[in-house]
Amino acid sequence: MAKTNKKATEDEKEKRRLATKRCREKQALELKNLEARKKMAMDENANLLKQIRAIEMLMAWMQKAVAARQSKIAHQQSRVILQ
Repeated sequence: MAKTNKKATEDEKEKRRLATKRCREKQALELKNLEARKKMAMDENANLLKQIRAIEMLMAWMQKAVAARQSKIAHQQSRVILQ
C-alpha cells in the first residue's frame, strides 16, 4: 500500500510539474504577443506623430499664404481708394 501511495504522489508531482510547465509556456507566449503589440502600437504612434507634424507645417504654410493674399488684397484696395 505504501508503494501505491508513493506512486500516486509521484504521479501528482509529475502532473503539477507538467501543468506548471504549460503555464510558463503560455505566459511566455502571452508576453511575446504583448511585446509585439507594443512594438506595433509604438510604430503606429510614431507614424501618427509624423503625420501631425506634416499637417501642422501645412497649416502654417497655408495660414501664411492666406495672410499674404489678404495683405495683397488690402494693398490693392487701398490703391484703388487713393486713385
